[in-house]
Amino acid sequence: KQWYQRRVHGKNGKIREKKEVMNKTVSRPWDPTKVVTFQVPHNSAVQLYDYKSKMSRVAFGPDLVMLGPDEQFTQLSLSAGNPKKANMWKAIALWLSPMFTSDIIVVETSDHARLQLDLQYNRHFEIEDYTNQV
Repeated sequence: KQWYQRRVHGKNGKIREKKEVMNKTVSRPWDPTKVVTFQVPHNSAVQLYDYKSKMSRVAFGPDLVMLGPDEQFTQLSLSAGNPKKANMWKAIALWLSPMFTSDIIVVETSDHARLQLDLQYNRHFEIEDYTNQV
């Protein structure tokens, strides 16, 4: 037997014989007869990974993302604080807007002189193709 899963969008339907409800693991209570969706905020990006085809796609907001049967969200582990500490924030969406960022970097030379740099800057992402699906 060959089994496949598919997402039906835009029409009502019932599960017929020889069809099964998609078994997807999510962290919240979820109705398995409904598609998992996420509203991507304005000026942000979300990456989705299809583990069956080993391909990823990026959705730019504002957009409504619907997960396919073999897709999952890519969780981001972001650093925060001064100086930066790894994995302080967990997120699904990455904000693309210009944002003020600061960091402290300590540099030590070969003769053991220490220099502390307090960096402050704005970050801005330039995206050439918003239709990138790879």
